[in-house]
Amino acid sequence: LKIDEVVSHTQLGRTYVSLTFQRRFGSFANYVNSLRLAHYEQYVDSNPNETKESAALASGFSSYNAYYRAKQKMNR
Repeated sequence: LKIDEVVSHTQLGRTYVSLTFQRRFGSFANYVNSLRLAHYEQYVDSNPNETKESAALASGFSSYNAYYRAKQKMNR
């Protein structure tokens, strides 16, 4: 998901959309990662036999390491 895709579904400017995400979530990337992290937790609960790597990939992360970095950043 990219911010330009969100903008294309609204009648708002890119700057306005970007500032809104920045004020509410710190950045658009933080918002997307929060959704991915929530999906990861749901996925693991629903698929307990899957590996951490496959859960991360199914949640939109490029790897388990990307998931781990996002989780560490959100926990600060």
